[in-house]
Amino acid sequence: MNPSFQGTYRVSYLQLSILRVQRLFKRTAQRIILNRGTCLLSALPSPAKAAAAVVGGALFVGAVPVALGAMGFTGAGIAASSLAAKMMSSAAIANGGGVAAGSLVATLQSVGATELSTSSNIILGSAGSALGAWLWDR
Repeated sequence: MNPSFQGTYRVSYLQLSILRVQRLFKRTAQRIILNRGTCLLSALPSPAKAAAAVVGGALFVGAVPVALGAMGFTGAGIAASSLAAKMMSSAAIANGGGVAAGSLVATLQSVGATELSTSSNIILGSAGSALGAWLWDR
């Protein structure tokens, strides 16, 4: 029996980890308050930066379907004489006459035909938010 765990009360490693994280968070919050003033809210981004992040996320989610349509990846298939058609031709020549499943062209056509999934929209929104917030600081 481990001598540090004597008695009837046993602490699991998960509980110890949670306690350590809580202590670390408390110390970090205290440092922020001491270093930034008397209010923890001073550590939060400005409303303008938050708005830039929201706008950036919305633009990314809205711009991807438009960009794919402009490239030629449409719901009706790949548009003739478009960048998508050239990409498909190159992929077919490289693969001996067919476009490989899971390739970039196949994936972009799938997205252009069916819209993005919820998880893809979340990822795009997060990337756009990060870019919007980063651009605001510049």
